[in-house]
Amino acid sequence: MHNQPVFALEQYLLKYEHKAEISLCNSGLDPLTLSQLLAVCDSETRALWEQQMLGYSEPQGHPLLRAEIASLYECSNEVSDGAKQKLAPVLFAGASEAILCGLSALLSADDHCIVITPCYQSLKTVPQKLCETTTVSLQPEDGQWRLDLSAIREAIQPNTRAVVINFPHNPTGALPERAILDELVALARQYGLYLFSDEVYRGLEMPGVEPWPPLANVYERGISVGSLSKLYALPGVRTGWLACPDSAFLEAASGLKHFTSICNNTPGEILSLIALRARHALVPASKAALSSHFEQMEAFLNRHADLFEWIPPQAGCLIFPQLKRGMSAERFALDLLYTQKVLVLPGQVYDFPGEALRLSFAGRTLPQALQGVENFIGQMALVH
Repeated sequence: MHNQPVFALEQYLLKYEHKAEISLCNSGLDPLTLSQLLAVCDSETRALWEQQMLGYSEPQGHPLLRAEIASLYECSNEVSDGAKQKLAPVLFAGASEAILCGLSALLSADDHCIVITPCYQSLKTVPQKLCETTTVSLQPEDGQWRLDLSAIREAIQPNTRAVVINFPHNPTGALPERAILDELVALARQYGLYLFSDEVYRGLEMPGVEPWPPLANVYERGISVGSLSKLYALPGVRTGWLACPDSAFLEAASGLKHFTSICNNTPGEILSLIALRARHALVPASKAALSSHFEQMEAFLNRHADLFEWIPPQAGCLIFPQLKRGMSAERFALDLLYTQKVLVLPGQVYDFPGEALRLSFAGRTLPQALQGVENFIGQMALVH
């Protein structure tokens, strides 16, 4: 396709993932098995699963699933003459499709968009294909990744339509304090901007960290992107959604789905419904596993403080340490892959200017992956 941008992260995985035996950069938890998920069915969802016809589902999503997702939010949609009704989210084939359709419905060639970086590439590339775009980077400062609200204010133009954010953040694990969110909402409201918020890691906050509420709950132009891929460990069901009080926006985004997936897969919708109804059992298990894994990663990074400079994550399962000693992240990643069969992602796949690595502390193979890096570091010491 003419001038089609390359998705750097996916291209890197396509090129190198099959060469690895262990991944140390997975974006989510170990996926649940089908038997694990079916074990938490209630009687209604068991019947739905066993009697499921493999035809098309409703384009906006199965009504029961949409209702279950709506229960995650507290806001209402404006429908007509100021009347309100319970928020009705629109389903998509994963968060990626929700991002594509949502931003395409929101932005036009005459608009300007501000994107917080580094970020999952489609959050930046889609706006760049649609309109003029300005990026504002998170900055490491005083032991945290800081969101610079003054830089966002300075980037606003007369035709600015939206600010695209992602908290909890991929790849740094950042989650600013709640006061920052309140200031951001006040700024957006002052200028009449939409806040397009990728919230796929919401719910995976570290112990003691105050979660942000969904943007759709606290701002009339807040757009929340949700997914079952991370918190629920179900990337394969391909269930994502958009939630927003602006029903006209949701209708426009939903209309674009007719040109993409048309509808979600019918078995995946029932599996998604099972997971959401069982969330009080599934979510604590996910968070407990992640907490244990983080302790292992923390100990490893502290042992090698001479090699890695890192900021502890506040949410999610990713960290973004910087390499010291003038080392190249790309060279480190490839040498590690070819000598130890361990896969990590260099920060260049995020178009990040520093020498950073995306590491994950999710997954049962974390001890083996870290041992591979330990072996590699030992080899480096012998060489130097």
